[in-house]
Amino acid sequence: MNPELVRAAWQQTPAREFIEQSAASLGAPLYIVGGAVRDALLGRKVEDWDLATPEAGPLAQAIATATGAHLVVLHEDTQTYRLVLREGEPLHYDLVSFRAPDLEGDLCARDFSLNALAYDISHNTITDPASGLPDLQSGTIRALGPDNL
Repeated sequence: MNPELVRAAWQQTPAREFIEQSAASLGAPLYIVGGAVRDALLGRKVEDWDLATPEAGPLAQAIATATGAHLVVLHEDTQTYRLVLREGEPLHYDLVSFRAPDLEGDLCARDFSLNALAYDISHNTITDPASGLPDLQSGTIRALGPDNL
């Protein structure tokens, strides 16, 4: 599946430049993950952008400051944050710290193979350690493990 589909969807999001600039200024790698990648690859409209990075807290704060977004702590222990741009707007961004030491480990800790996908914003590539792309193409829903659900 073509990473250009994810890139095209991402380029339409209102806070894209602020998010990318904030990540670059902190030297933080940033990935679109999970359902946002899946939906973009399927040609669906993405309204819930899930972003993963090694340390989400500082990046979430930097983006909130740059955009004036409301920053909501969803889970402090797992460093999961939601940025809402404007009241009543359906579009929001969830930032989460990796659940493992690296991106591949984080993805493999997700629920289903077709949600274990990441799009590298800087390199326009898709990471697929759990073979979710073939599952997505065939319409297969495959759990990654009983502990992940």
